Amino acid sequence: MTLPTDIFMRPPVKWCRIEEKAERLLEECRAFEGKERVPLPIPVERWIERPLDHQFGIEDLSRYGPGVLGCVFIDEREILVSDRIRTDGRFRFTCAHELGHMVLHAGK
Repeated sequence: MTLPTDIFMRPPVKWCRIEEKAERLLEECRAFEGKERVPLPIPVERWIERPLDHQFGIEDLSRYGPGVLGCVFIDEREILVSDRIRTDGRFRFTCAHELGHMVLHAGK
């Protein structure tokens, strides 16, 4: 199944809003874990589920089209990342990227 492209048409988000939301998420997760500082590397794949309370899965996403590395289902509060990149350097980036879509586009 290939996803229709018209569902991806969203209004642009201002950079200052993106940065503000990212900093707020980092602070929320840091506080949840009771850490003095944000841990490095940032455990984004763990934070998606707790404390951010989204479903998270790693699976074959080829049914959505060739080259799809991540998907967000906003109404279901679910983020999926391709099993093809589980041990790849793109994994954590893709987790964070999809989380960004979840946070920035919720309610649109």
